[in-house]
Amino acid sequence: MCHKLVDHDNWTYTNPVAPKSTKTTLLSLFNGSSWNRNFKNNTTGKMENTAFNYSGFIQPKFLIDMLQRDDQAGFYDRIMVVCPPEISVPFQDLQVPMPADIVQFYAVFKAIRDLHQAGDIIRYTFDEEAKKTFAQYHDDLQDQKSSTDDENKRGHIVKGITHLVRLAGILHVMEQAFNAIAGNLPLTRDSWNTIISTTSLDRAFSIVSYCLNQKWALMPPSFSIDDPQRFLQTNANKIGKFLTCNKLPIPTSFAVQNHLVPPMPHPITGVMTKQPNVQTTLAFMNKLKDMGFGDVEQQSSQNKRQCNVFRKRKYNELNETCQNDLKKLKINTELYDQVFTNAPNPNMAASTSQQPSQPNASPSRSQ
Repeated sequence: MCHKLVDHDNWTYTNPVAPKSTKTTLLSLFNGSSWNRNFKNNTTGKMENTAFNYSGFIQPKFLIDMLQRDDQAGFYDRIMVVCPPEISVPFQDLQVPMPADIVQFYAVFKAIRDLHQAGDIIRYTFDEEAKKTFAQYHDDLQDQKSSTDDENKRGHIVKGITHLVRLAGILHVMEQAFNAIAGNLPLTRDSWNTIISTTSLDRAFSIVSYCLNQKWALMPPSFSIDDPQRFLQTNANKIGKFLTCNKLPIPTSFAVQNHLVPPMPHPITGVMTKQPNVQTTLAFMNKLKDMGFGDVEQQSSQNKRQCNVFRKRKYNELNETCQNDLKKLKINTELYDQVFTNAPNPNMAASTSQQPSQPNASPSRSQ
């Protein structure tokens, strides 16, 4: 998985009108939605049902950066992470030829594709023993979820249950195809086994557990909002969106509706939550106030109810620390102050409305 494929958050700082995120497309495919695409030759391709799984490589630095971000859509919850220690391989070891009898992955994947495209949809199911084993694994993961208040971990565990089922099926299919090709046996639907055993399920659970622990080891520890720099680093994307949004001042409701609030600990319970509400949004605003970016005020809304708003300071009113923080967020003066530049001047509007209308003057003509 390339970080450029899934990193579609930074556009908001420089391009507020961006195309549909690739992450949204991948989420739809992962969840089984239909998929359409228009091609240059004026034809359209469509897949009615999808169960999209993808794999690839990524540099650990970008992986850690992704896991540090808030995840409103649950995209990163669905990624299985493996990041073993780096191994230094001497050049001479890279020159050792592979044994000729090793089965090529291309042949395995091609055989699986050809088999499944040869007729109706092949449906897989657990055998009776595997069903009982899955129930035990399911309950074990649910117990892990109940034992933590960390919303990120809870999301990972829920998706881990989905991964368990998918991975058991993938291992079952891969093993059959691999053994058939290695033994020069024919791959036909008549000999194909669609019943998933406990063996595949046990292997899948071991892999899912390993990947969950890998992900949690790479994730940053639960941060304290009392550490400004840690708070800034952990929530750089959301803070950047909040400070550059085109609303002045920013009501709590606007921040919630437009997903401008990072995961925050509830001010009363202290539980970290991904889904912002009025209390956590106000805590976020007060944190930015303490950092020096603006003030939190109460303002009457259209229905005459009092609501909390954040009124940010202009760039030249910020202290040196805040200006340096904006540099870390890659926000320049023009981008930060554009909301002040585009805001209408109420005094100017009032004075203009009081001017009497003037009749149109006839254009002068040269004699």
